[in-house]
Amino acid sequence: MPHKILIVEDNNINLSLMNMILSRAGYEPYAASNGKEAIKLARTISFHIIITDLKMPMVDGAKFITLLKNEDRLKDLPIIVLSSSSLEETGVDKKHIAAYLAKPIQPGVLLKTIENFVPEKVNPQYVELQAKKEKLQQVEEREKKRKMTEVQIVDGFPVEPVLVEDLKPGMVIGDDVTDENNISLMPMGSEINDKIIDKLKSLNIENILIRK
Repeated sequence: MPHKILIVEDNNINLSLMNMILSRAGYEPYAASNGKEAIKLARTISFHIIITDLKMPMVDGAKFITLLKNEDRLKDLPIIVLSSSSLEETGVDKKHIAAYLAKPIQPGVLLKTIENFVPEKVNPQYVELQAKKEKLQQVEEREKKRKMTEVQIVDGFPVEPVLVEDLKPGMVIGDDVTDENNISLMPMGSEINDKIIDKLKSLNIENILIRK
């Protein structure tokens, strides 16, 4: 799942720019135009990090940070201040923030700073790579299952294991299919049909022996 990042910024141009930067990097950005809106969002959505300006209408950045630090569920959220105002002139305590970045926005610096406070970088390429890796592992495990089991002889018939998802109507069950209590569910010699395949899947049986 993409990391959720709350952007608190009253300038629409800066807000749109940060939204684009974070979205393209694979994050899930949310927006608030002042501290009042931001604290409401922070109380209802579990964010991984917050990026906030300091000078904003209604509830400014300094007050917003104080509100966050006074709530047990929110006080440990990493806060990145991105502002043209200094911490000193706005009265923000350095120990309450994770990092300070001066405007104008520098995409590379912003993303590098964010990466320091999230478990791992999440971007489209990373997500795609992980999906391919998981798919490859599934294929390897499936092939391993096929190779580990040798052909057997049951009641005079050679049989081999076949994954339930690969069963086809007309195949013949090579050995009794039993449950965990060794109670027969389907007898040896039964011919596979669509109904049997559906039942095997519903029982979460991975493979059975089929006559060669």
